[in-house]
Amino acid sequence: MSIIKLKNTKMTLHLNQITNRFKNLFNEYPAIISRAPGRAEIIGNHTDYNFGFALGAALELSTYCAISSRKDNQIHTFSEIFDTTKTIFRLSEVNQKQENHWTNYLKAV
Repeated sequence: MSIIKLKNTKMTLHLNQITNRFKNLFNEYPAIISRAPGRAEIIGNHTDYNFGFALGAALELSTYCAISSRKDNQIHTFSEIFDTTKTIFRLSEVNQKQENHWTNYLKAV
């Protein structure tokens, strides 16, 4: 599996930019590109899922994630936010490393 996490950008980011970046990093095209829109909680942080009140606001920022499958039992990752190089780990050797802390979220899944 290859994963690229791009900086939060405006919604005008073109999918071909993500596709080209992924291709340059991983030598293949992404199978899936997903987008998570930004949200700011004004009040009520962590209360909405406990039946409490919350006041959220949508943001123009989004996080994009592009992925594809691999056949070698490895995860190749890249984030424009946290790293400037690819991080690679094997599924059979999942352990948390402080220096690559953002990948610990992926490893936990």
